[in-house]
Amino acid sequence: MVASPWGPDHPGNQQAKERQRLSEGRGKKGPANLPDLKAGDARDQVGRVFGVSGTPS
Repeated sequence: MVASPWGPDHPGNQQAKERQRLSEGRGKKGPANLPDLKAGDARDQVGRVFGVSGTPS
């Protein structure tokens, strides 16, 4: 670990300590912004969108 070149009263150090205090901990991020994906084969879903069948005639 490397010491900060500024003293403990530097505003940057104080802001960093505040961010650490408000964080949820190491490796914990907020909720994912991904929508729930529909289960199923992507090929079948695309076929329905374009009105084609996946089975050979």
